[in-house]
Amino acid sequence: MKTFKFWFKAFRAHFFPASIVPVLLGTFLAGYETGEINWLFFTLVLVSALACHSGSNLINDYYDHFIGTDEINQNRTVFNGGSGYIQNKLLPPDKFKSLALICYIISFTAGLVLSFLCGYYTLFFTAAGIAAGYSYSGYPFFGCRGIGELLVGLSFGPLIVTGAFFVQTGYISNTAVISSIPVGLLIAAVLYINQFPDYEADGCCGKRNLVVKLGLKRALPLFYFFIVGAYSTIAVGIVFKVIPFSAAAVFLTLPLAVRAVVTAKNYYFCPKKLLPASMYTVMTHLGLILLLTVVFVWEMLTGRK
Repeated sequence: MKTFKFWFKAFRAHFFPASIVPVLLGTFLAGYETGEINWLFFTLVLVSALACHSGSNLINDYYDHFIGTDEINQNRTVFNGGSGYIQNKLLPPDKFKSLALICYIISFTAGLVLSFLCGYYTLFFTAAGIAAGYSYSGYPFFGCRGIGELLVGLSFGPLIVTGAFFVQTGYISNTAVISSIPVGLLIAAVLYINQFPDYEADGCCGKRNLVVKLGLKRALPLFYFFIVGAYSTIAVGIVFKVIPFSAAAVFLTLPLAVRAVVTAKNYYFCPKKLLPASMYTVMTHLGLILLLTVVFVWEMLTGRK
C-alpha cells in the first residue's frame, strides 16, 4: 500500500480523471451516433491518454525543478506546486525524465496499434497529445510563454474527446466538436485557478504564464470567461439542436461553478483561502463531463438518436 501511495503521488494520479472522463465522453458520444462501441479501441485510447498524461506530469516536475519554481514555492497544495518528490529528495530529477520517456513510449505504442486497427490518421491524435504534453513544460516551454492554458485546454478537451470519437467512427461530427469545447474550457479553468497560488514563485523564476503576465487582479476575468464559456457552449448547442435537449442536465453543476467564481473573486490574493475555488472548479469540470456522458448513454440506450 505504501508503494502504491508513493507512485500515485509521484505520477500525480489524482489528476488522471482529467484524461479519463474526456475519453468516456468521446466514446459514448460515438455510441450515441453509431449505436455501437468497440471496447478494444476504447481501452487503447484510454491507455494512450493516461500514459501521455503521466509522462506530462513527470516532465513537468522535472523542468519546474530546474527553473526553480517548485523549490521556492511556499504555497504548494494537492492542486498545485508539483509532487514535491525532487525537493524532498524522494526521487532524483533524472528518474522523472526517464519515467516520462517510458510513459510517452507506451502512449505512442498504444496509438500506433490503433493506427493499424483504425487507420493511420488516428496516430495524429497521439502524436499531438505527446507533443503538447512535453512542450508545455519542455522546449519550447509554452507553459512559460502565456499560451500553456490554450494548449492544455485543446489537449484535454477537443483533442481527447474528438480523438476517442474518431477511433470509434472514422469521422468527427459537429456534436463531438461542440461537446468537446466545454471540456477544454473547464480544464483550462482548473489549470488557470491553480496558477494563482503559484504567482510569486512562477514570477520569480520567469515562468510567465497568463496569471503572471496579467497580474492576479487583472487575471480574474479570464477565469470567469472559461466558466461562462463552458455553459454558454452547451446552451448554444442545445438551441441549435447540435446536442440533445437532455444535455441541459449539465446545468445541475452550475452551483459548483458559482461557488468557484465567488471564492476566486473574494480570495484571489490569498492562496490558503483560494483552495476551495480550485476544488469547486475541479468538481465543476468532472461533474459537467460526467453528466454530459450520462446524457449520451441515456440517449443511446433509449434510441432517441
